[in-house]
Amino acid sequence: MREAEYQIGDVAKIVGLSCDALRFYEKKGIIKARKKENGYRCYSQEDLYKLMYIVYHRKMNASLEEIDGILGKDVKEGLLKDHVMHRLKEEEEELRRHYQAIARLRLVAQDLDSIENSLGNFSFQNFPEGYVVDRCDSQEDGVKEWFRISAGESGLDMTYFYNVFSYSEEEGLSHKETQMIVYKKVADCLNLKEAGENLICRTTEKRPCIYCVIRSEHVCPEKELVEQMREWAISQGDKPQETVYVNAMMTVFIGEKLNHYLEIYIPALTGQED
Repeated sequence: MREAEYQIGDVAKIVGLSCDALRFYEKKGIIKARKKENGYRCYSQEDLYKLMYIVYHRKMNASLEEIDGILGKDVKEGLLKDHVMHRLKEEEEELRRHYQAIARLRLVAQDLDSIENSLGNFSFQNFPEGYVVDRCDSQEDGVKEWFRISAGESGLDMTYFYNVFSYSEEEGLSHKETQMIVYKKVADCLNLKEAGENLICRTTEKRPCIYCVIRSEHVCPEKELVEQMREWAISQGDKPQETVYVNAMMTVFIGEKLNHYLEIYIPALTGQED
């Protein structure tokens, strides 16, 4: 039976590659075109199957070097399975990194919305649902701890620093601790349980709060602002609590000065939204 022969245009249509791509594979020695008496180049059935094999594995993002390592050789099933499982693990990790990049972008977009809608305005909002992955005595200690844990677990750079203060009319704001919080909405793309046994994965309480966003050169709001927020809540028939949560959600340079956009949450009794 005569072996089937295919011209370059026919092969290109069958496997979905350009003629230039076929010439490239020919130069690499993967396929071998034969010239007929009329000068036309033709390819064999074996060449066609090789190209189909290459296209299939390229769709799984395998490199030509990887494909060349298993193409045309006496490959045992175990070696082929090892190759496939290795590629599967690589693709799953790439997908995880992609999901994390999307989560980061969504967080920034959410912060920008908060700045646009709430800068200088008082309202009632629920405290964000999330996980307290660590607690530190100060924000400086929190930054050091953030570098430590984020270096060991991809995605924990999405941690927010919440400085927790207690308020009194006599003493104003007194710093109690700094909580490192990962929002529940991004936790699905993180392995918090696998990030290390030292992480404290407590959930935050979904409580109503008086809410405001300000821009400041400091990470601690002025006492007068907190008092204004408390007075506003009382005018709304609510009762503010003594704890104040401050999240430096975004840092920018304005001129040569470092500025922080601060989210301020003061737990309230009912938190009736407007």
